[in-house]
Amino acid sequence: MLGPSALADGVAQGAAQLEPIVEAMARQLRQAPAIHTDETGIPVRRPDRKHCHKGHLWVYQSLDELGQAGHCVFVYTPTKHGTGPKDMLGGYTGKVIADAASGFDQLFGEGGATETGCWAHTRRKFYDARSFARADAAEALALIKKLYRIERTADRRKMTMDQRLELRQSESAPIVEQFRQYLERTRTLYPPSSSLGKAITYATNQWPALNTFLEFGLLPMDNNAAERALRAPVVGRKNWMFAGSEDGARRAATLFSLVASCRLHGVDPWAYFDDVLRRVQTHPAKRVNELTPKAWAEARKQDSAGPDPPS
Repeated sequence: MLGPSALADGVAQGAAQLEPIVEAMARQLRQAPAIHTDETGIPVRRPDRKHCHKGHLWVYQSLDELGQAGHCVFVYTPTKHGTGPKDMLGGYTGKVIADAASGFDQLFGEGGATETGCWAHTRRKFYDARSFARADAAEALALIKKLYRIERTADRRKMTMDQRLELRQSESAPIVEQFRQYLERTRTLYPPSSSLGKAITYATNQWPALNTFLEFGLLPMDNNAAERALRAPVVGRKNWMFAGSEDGARRAATLFSLVASCRLHGVDPWAYFDDVLRRVQTHPAKRVNELTPKAWAEARKQDSAGPDPPS
């Protein structure tokens, strides 16, 4: 039976072999038209082994031109304040779907990425304000509910990106305008420190970003994809409690990236690791893209389809 030290060494060696694949995923991700991003804390043991400090995991998940998920990449940084998002997405000029956290501000501005707001975050703040001002909070929630109902209609009808954009401009845009009028009408009625005041301030400050989805059919209304990707480390840390070192946290980010990307493409992570770890050392470096979960899944689909029938 292998002890904890031997198991840890095996994981470290495996993660090191898989790092080039995640680096290839990150390169492709930066070419995507839109990227989800979010972050969460992760306890990391200090060198003295007596205390943990709070490091951070950043998740980046790409969307292709059809609005389909591409790669999911996790990056570890020792602190939340710094250049983490800029190091990952510096120079990116696509659409970044994020909440209003200040850490992402460095991505936006002239010549940078286009900020896309999250209506789910907005809704959550009004939902939390129901006990403070039920009627006015309910009005905001009703308008947001109408927006999501339109999105479900587009999903149910399997609309193309152009069809979804047309639907949003004809049906969603008037509702967004009603929401703007609601913010104008109520923002002076409640103290900024109140729960509803905070919700109104959040939506007002995020207003240009919350409107971005009306201009592009491929963009979702919210950042829920990134939050779903973060669920694994958030739930998992209740069991493993902390990363044993900075290097351990970085190795965890590598493995989280591959497991999350496998799930995006319906791949069994165990089957993927079993195959790729056997091949990665002899696989040509210039063809590393073939080993990403996305490419691996596509190759398996082609294999299962079999050769084309003779003409």
